[in-house]
Amino acid sequence: MTLPTNSTGWTAIFKPYREEPVIGWGEHGYALIVDPSTGRRIDVHELPDHEFCNLERDKAACTTVLPADGWQAVFTDEEGRALHVPLLAWLFTATGRSTPVIADADGSAIDPRELGNFLQVWHPSNPVSSPIPLVPAHLKESN
Repeated sequence: MTLPTNSTGWTAIFKPYREEPVIGWGEHGYALIVDPSTGRRIDVHELPDHEFCNLERDKAACTTVLPADGWQAVFTDEEGRALHVPLLAWLFTATGRSTPVIADADGSAIDPRELGNFLQVWHPSNPVSSPIPLVPAHLKESN
């Protein structure tokens, strides 16, 4: 999971969902990132298995971490069945951007949207689906 804390002030956005900090600019003016699998500096258009979408200006690093009370990341297993994994927390920036967080098999905090079998973020109070919130519902209710 990448938090917007890079020195250039820019983040590269990819599909399927992924964010990588921009570490500089190439000789042709393209943003450069570090390929996480090789550690090699690459042009944003060269990230394997991801399509470069756009650059976003970093406005603030993570400013708040809130518990994800009941929220779940939904994945598909090998047979196509839904697998629910509880979210540990929501990370928020000063601009309202939210990032769901789960623990991987090693116990590291990761964004579930970066995994290939990710389907959605869901809350049991909404039986169909739940969008990723801009502000958690329990904070809206308390204001």
